[in-house]
Amino acid sequence: MKSKTYNPIIKDVHYKEFITDEFVQDILNRGDISKSIINLEKDVKDFYQSKEYDYMINESLEWFNNNCLPEKQYNIILSFLNKFDIFY
Repeated sequence: MKSKTYNPIIKDVHYKEFITDEFVQDILNRGDISKSIINLEKDVKDFYQSKEYDYMINESLEWFNNNCLPEKQYNIILSFLNKFDIFY
């Protein structure tokens, strides 16, 4: 995932990538994608049942609270204006 934000989201901290380049190539190189879908479903289920899931949910919620709430966005914009970082 590519995004440019003041406080960037981080793979395996804030989000989990399931649709990888390898997954896409595997689908493109096969006529039957049922095995790829079964593997994807297994990966999602395994992740959902792991401790990593709880960690990622907490980190993502913290990121959201620090970056997406209107009052936090206001503070971020104000910091840009105070430091003029946005103009460099």
